Amino acid sequence: MALVRQALRDLDDDGDRATRAVRGAPHLKGAILSSRSGDTSGADAWLEAAGEIAEQTGETRDYGLVFGPINVVIRAMSASSDRDRHARALEKARDVNLPEDHPMARAGH
Repeated sequence: MALVRQALRDLDDDGDRATRAVRGAPHLKGAILSSRSGDTSGADAWLEAAGEIAEQTGETRDYGLVFGPINVVIRAMSASSDRDRHARALEKARDVNLPEDHPMARAGH
């Protein structure tokens, strides 16, 4: 978590879409780390922040990074599953419609 917070401190939000997407990725990492450590409210806060960024960026692949609303939902599904909230994960899954060109490594999640 310290590295996630440091990354966010080191990368200023200059308003550029690609920069915002890069800043969104550590939020997703924070969500998963929080979820796996049992910090439900922390995971939800990280996911909410990532979702807000994803609304601004839309789906991106800047710098080879896949980030956007779809990836936020996929990570939310993972966080729910980590907390044994499988029904919630399945509810979120119903909202996911992967484009044909979505990277297979992301789709697998």
